[in-house]
Amino acid sequence: MIPLFIIEKLLTEILSGILTAIAMIFVTRYFRKRNQRHVSVDVDNYYTLTMPKAYKVTGIIFMVLSLVSSPWFILSNDWKESSFFSIALIFMFVLGAVPFLFYKNHYLKFNDRFIEVRSLFGNISLCQWNDINGQKYNVTLGVFYILLKSGKRVAIHEHLVGLDRFKEMLHDKTNISLQKKQSFK
Repeated sequence: MIPLFIIEKLLTEILSGILTAIAMIFVTRYFRKRNQRHVSVDVDNYYTLTMPKAYKVTGIIFMVLSLVSSPWFILSNDWKESSFFSIALIFMFVLGAVPFLFYKNHYLKFNDRFIEVRSLFGNISLCQWNDINGQKYNVTLGVFYILLKSGKRVAIHEHLVGLDRFKEMLHDKTNISLQKKQSFK
């Protein structure tokens, strides 16, 4: 006979896995729906795509939790335990900083002639449609790389709100389709 605590632990793990899978399905559907949203044109005839607010909220939650939790572990008497948790809190802060920086900095701006992309760290890349040579997709990062004739590549995150409009214009202007398949060139 299997002890009751083992069965209870197993059922807890199964339930946790199911709830995580359901949450991931809803998050994925949310981002797909956001990519299909209509994007308006500004006064200079540019479309501007930005990251969803969920990135900002997630980033702030992780960073605040790590900062609020840190005094308890720093003031702990056990040096080994406090150093382990300090590293974990730093890791949690970085996990919060990345989506927050994506929300704050990353955007894609384009019109009939130009494309402007600002990266996660605020670096701006400008190119014209006829400079585009191809595309790659990184499954791990969820990033499309627009390959330029100069050899440079421009990173565009897959969760930009309204990305479908950019995909349409990219296909119209260059006959290149952004596709989510891993390429190993």
